[in-house]
Amino acid sequence: MSNAPAATHASATRRAVRGSHALCAGLLTPHTRRPEVSRRRGDLRSGIRRVRETRAERGGFEDATNGAGIRVYWVLDEEEASPYEVFADDSAMTAWANAHRNSRLGEFVHLMFADRKGTTDLGGSSFTWGAYDLLWGEWKWWNDHAQRYVFHDGLAHTAAHELTHCLINPNDEDGFDPDGHLPDPNENGVPDDPPDEIYLMYRYTTPRNEATIIFSGPTRRQLDLTSKWSVER
Repeated sequence: MSNAPAATHASATRRAVRGSHALCAGLLTPHTRRPEVSRRRGDLRSGIRRVRETRAERGGFEDATNGAGIRVYWVLDEEEASPYEVFADDSAMTAWANAHRNSRLGEFVHLMFADRKGTTDLGGSSFTWGAYDLLWGEWKWWNDHAQRYVFHDGLAHTAAHELTHCLINPNDEDGFDPDGHLPDPNENGVPDDPPDEIYLMYRYTTPRNEATIIFSGPTRRQLDLTSKWSVER
């Protein structure tokens, strides 16, 4: 188990990203009672791999065309994360994350798979704890949308979305709104038109982007691996 980013090779996309061109995500296995996830760790690992791998039109962090062109390394840190609780608010999420942060993985962005906060939240991110992927909200969205995609593709999308929040600091610039999302990710001057719906940091979750990890130009321009939430800031 290493807490140091490994070297990566460069590409045209990677050279546009500030930093070491390696994202390290320290991953926690489910703090959850969702049986379709907590009892199928092989499937969870498959979902984690989907965050990073190149998958043609579906993108991925490592894809140089539709992704970010960033090499991703991850460590599965806890096989049984406990105690179980439903998070009442952000302070509860902060306390739980702090209690489970591995000091040996200080260079890794902290990503946690937890059960739920409220009934509809898919995930969340913060400079104090990193990123959460919330299984209850994921399952509800997947079920409400007729199970039209692979459930673990949805997990991967939210993990990538929240990790990306940890890597950008747009401050309402480059088309981002105050919440760090994009109304017009394809930059055609028409916010919220159908072509915008495929992108990772689009301001709405849609059936078109929930199973993909496709980066837009504004998101790539804002990536900064020298200033990551839960690590340098």
